[in-house]
Amino acid sequence: MTCYESPFNKHKEKPMQRTIMAALAVLAAGSAIAGDLPSKKAPVPPTFQRAAEVDPTGGYFGVTGGGAVGTDRAYTGGVVAGYNYSQYLAAEYGYDYVRPNSNVSGRDTKHQVGVNLLPKYRLGNTPFTVYALGGVGYSFDEKTKNGTTYSYGGGVKYDLAKNIELDARIKRVDFISDGDRK
Repeated sequence: MTCYESPFNKHKEKPMQRTIMAALAVLAAGSAIAGDLPSKKAPVPPTFQRAAEVDPTGGYFGVTGGGAVGTDRAYTGGVVAGYNYSQYLAAEYGYDYVRPNSNVSGRDTKHQVGVNLLPKYRLGNTPFTVYALGGVGYSFDEKTKNGTTYSYGGGVKYDLAKNIELDARIKRVDFISDGDRK
């Protein structure tokens, strides 16, 4: 069998080899162009990365501030120190200085100390931890009302950065019985 020789074929290649080479060149160019086309898949949604992967156990301390609303308006400030026994349980000791609003008569400045247990739960892979709190303490003032107290409440902690949290809580403190007031 003889091959047709083209006047443009100076290297005496066979026509079948040229056809195969041309087909491979077209396939390679098509693949390169297809790589630049936009994907039809939905983009991957961003996921939250926690501020820090820290050991859930260990000690902590903080500064508190707040107030009471209603007819018993007061302003509070204090310190808290605690220990995370696990990722689900913490205990803390706190001191609060409670000063009634100057518009409220018959109320004295109080000092409160207490111990609270905080069962807590981190909400998935988010920076939020919710918790409840309950405990006992002692309240004393500059004049007459001293006694054993109980407290309960709850709150939410938000991880700002490694080892820094923002804590928002609601806590009720009251005397265990009227007999404790002296």
